[in-house]
Amino acid sequence: MNMDIPLLTLKTHPEPSAAAFFRELRELYTKTCTLCVIATMADEDLFSAFLTPTSAKEIENARKFSPGMMEYMCDICVDAGFLTKSGETYHITPAAQTYLTADSPYSQCSSLRSMHSNLQALWFSLPDRLHHGPHVFDRALFFRNSSLPAMAASTLCGRIQDTLKEITSLPEFSHWERIIDIGGGHGLYAIGVASENPHITAIVQDLPGVTPLTEETIKEYEMENQVKTLSGNYLECDLGEPESYDMVLASSTPGGTMDVMSDRIAQILKPGGYFINVQPSEESIEDVFSRLEWMLWTFSDAKESKTTWKKGKEFPEPGYLAHLEKHGIILNKTVTIADPYREGYTVKMLVLKKREIS
Repeated sequence: MNMDIPLLTLKTHPEPSAAAFFRELRELYTKTCTLCVIATMADEDLFSAFLTPTSAKEIENARKFSPGMMEYMCDICVDAGFLTKSGETYHITPAAQTYLTADSPYSQCSSLRSMHSNLQALWFSLPDRLHHGPHVFDRALFFRNSSLPAMAASTLCGRIQDTLKEITSLPEFSHWERIIDIGGGHGLYAIGVASENPHITAIVQDLPGVTPLTEETIKEYEMENQVKTLSGNYLECDLGEPESYDMVLASSTPGGTMDVMSDRIAQILKPGGYFINVQPSEESIEDVFSRLEWMLWTFSDAKESKTTWKKGKEFPEPGYLAHLEKHGIILNKTVTIADPYREGYTVKMLVLKKREIS
């Protein structure tokens, strides 16, 4: 062993500068810590405690928290822009009041909870994922407990409003009576459409493990009289009588890209009815972190490795519209809708119409 090398390290500074290296590491570390603090504050609904100026000590005592932590957590939230500080009191900012309080209709607490959960289950266990493969989720539990609540929350930040505006502006909308949302999950699109037309009965179809959450959302919006659920696999279950729907919606669901599902949709859609298909756009920005996270998990009932799955594929794929045209379903227009959940991210909305019988 050459003893000159380790001895040399005691006398010579490393290059490049260690200061820049550690500055970058600390910045990454503190950003992760900040997310953990904000997620915990939101999960405990602590931002609501600062709707009026309050000291950290008051909240610490009222909630019987372990002493000494609350003030530092609040200071971190000040630096993040979600609290302001005056003397010993803290006050919530408009952004935190809108997105980080449990009672806000635009609350993103579910989105934060999902991010925090993914950090714990996927990223902090990255060495295990690398050596032993993806984390395995139960499909129904994944959608019910994590994915759908987060999707429901984030869609309220602009995407659903723009989608509903396009749907309700269709000339035949006031005459609609029956619609179905395929793989409708949280049910907000069906609820939104039905709320604009009292004559509409809306069906939200999804897996049996998902529809209990859908029913909770329907009840929350007091739309039980107009919005119903249908449990089952959309490739197999009875979706309804032939030519019985004025609109079929497929939003961010694989069923909206499958030819076999298009055949089923064509069967249940009335002549003159609309097929609204909303899927991620190939122009959307998907960063390397999203692509890696995609590989870190799978479902317990998955039949194939994710390396064989198509993600971020072109929509619509070549031949898809031609397949629909065989059923008399013609593209009326294409709308690009921004999704603020990720900067630069958009979804593509296809407005298709089934030919009327002459």
